[in-house]
Amino acid sequence: MCLVIKKNSKVKTAKEDIICYKFVESKTYSPDIHFTPFKYRPIEIGCSYESELKVEIDLDANKSVEIGLHSFKTITDCIRYALPYVDNNDNETIVKCIIPKGSQYYEGKFISARCYASTAITYVEVIERYVYNNQTKKTEICV
Repeated sequence: MCLVIKKNSKVKTAKEDIICYKFVESKTYSPDIHFTPFKYRPIEIGCSYESELKVEIDLDANKSVEIGLHSFKTITDCIRYALPYVDNNDNETIVKCIIPKGSQYYEGKFISARCYASTAITYVEVIERYVYNNQTKKTEICV
C-alpha cells in the first residue's frame, strides 16, 4: 500500500492522538494472530509500532509515501478495501488504531480512500472480523 500525497504536502506532527483504522490478516485456524496485509509482519493488539517515513517522487513529480505505517481515516474505507482480501485461508480483521500524539504523519489517498502514513501506530482493539464461509461461499461478519 502506498499513500499518494499532494505535491506540496508537508509532514505534520500529531497535536493529539488521531483515531484511525487498519485491516490485518488473521488466519482461519488461529484468529487471534494478526499480520499486516502487505508486508506480512506480525502485530499484537495493545502494542505500538514505529517506522520511518519515506517519500518518493516519480518521473511526473507525483509524491507517495512508500515507507511508513499506513492506516485508513474512516472505518468505512477500511472495510471496503479489506473485503476483497478475505478467502479460505485468511480472515480480515478491522482494528481501531491510534497515531500517538507527537508522531509525524502524512495525509493522502490510497486509490479513493482517505488515509494516513505515520511514524507510529498503536493497535487498540478489534472492531470486526470478516471470515469466508466455505459452505455459503460468502464473506460474513464474525466479531
